[in-house]
Amino acid sequence: MTHAQELGTVVPQSWEDVALRRALAPDGFYRMTPFEVAAGWIPGFDELTPWPVEVDPGPAREAFERAVLRALLRPPCVIAFSGGRDSSAILAVAVHVADREGLPRPIAATHDFTGRGNADETRWQELLIKDLGITDWVRIPDTGSFDVLGERALNVLRTHGLVWPPLGHSHAPLWELARGGSFMTGEGGDEVMMERRVSVFTGTWQRRPRPSRRLLTAMLDNGAPRPVRRVRTRRFVESHDQHPWMLPGPREEYYRQLTTDRLNEPFRWSDSVRRAPARRAVLRYLSNVNKVAGALDVECHYPFLDRAFCEAWARECGTWGFATRRESTDKLFGDVLHAEVVARRGKAAFNEVAVDELSRDFARAWSGAGADPDLVDVEVLRRIWLEPDAYASTMSMLHAAWLAENGLPQVPEQPQP
Repeated sequence: MTHAQELGTVVPQSWEDVALRRALAPDGFYRMTPFEVAAGWIPGFDELTPWPVEVDPGPAREAFERAVLRALLRPPCVIAFSGGRDSSAILAVAVHVADREGLPRPIAATHDFTGRGNADETRWQELLIKDLGITDWVRIPDTGSFDVLGERALNVLRTHGLVWPPLGHSHAPLWELARGGSFMTGEGGDEVMMERRVSVFTGTWQRRPRPSRRLLTAMLDNGAPRPVRRVRTRRFVESHDQHPWMLPGPREEYYRQLTTDRLNEPFRWSDSVRRAPARRAVLRYLSNVNKVAGALDVECHYPFLDRAFCEAWARECGTWGFATRRESTDKLFGDVLHAEVVARRGKAAFNEVAVDELSRDFARAWSGAGADPDLVDVEVLRRIWLEPDAYASTMSMLHAAWLAENGLPQVPEQPQP
């Protein structure tokens, strides 16, 4: 019996998120509050139904493969392949599983940002495509089309109004390839694979490095008593997540909420992994994106956020987990990923192609409509949009501004039954 045949006996358990269901608007979308639009983020975590202790999810890699297999069983299966570690892992595992099960290989679909600075992942993409022997690779030329005020994005705004996430339109050409089938992304990879509070202690215990100011600082940031960590965390948030376009009061509230989110991070690796999928921003992303894709008869899959995988990964990682992202990636995917992909540092940034010429042209002529004067400084916001690498957190404000400037509501009227 193949794994595909056995899958019929595996019932995928979804996350039960009562808070999200209650938060959805009558049209089925999650609609951001004015504060969330201005901040460009949805802070906080929801309470999810815990995994039944008595249910064994099996090895993490097997759980991940089952999640991928569900998508492969509904072809055409399209993978959003950027060349980063997460999408590379999904593509490599999907090819491995498809070949083992005698299923059609997935279609790798890529927004082509060749020559566009930090968004250009061509080298990493070609490295994996060649390594896996993939022949069905769709590259979508995306100069201008990826812009959050490009025609794709405007179609979403006219049809659905202001919805989270602001880059949801980027999936549109990939969904066209996947009509009647399935779509996979690496969403959630950072949440469940990245270093955690405990990682600095794991690395110290494993490597016995020489004492240094940097090491001591990291230990204080992650292991000190809560009152000490609160001060240090707040300082970190203010220096690394600046929101100069928000007025002082709202900005203070944003920093307070973000500090609380980071402060409440569990120390144990396993507990932190279990908490990661409960992030409100992620759950609302999935809800909204699934709704738009479902209307096109596309079934979305997110293997890194699969419930059985998250529980299996948490159990395997235990208290101490891994010291680095490289080590966790190697543990799960080292057998199918090129060594250079496993070892790479950094990741792509898409700000410069998301807030591009179309957005800058709009910003120059913008009247200030759509900006809440109690939350946002209009001129600071305009200046940020005119910069070559605008803050990603201002993209929702760009959508709000465009809708207001064009006399359109943030929430379209629903047709009468």
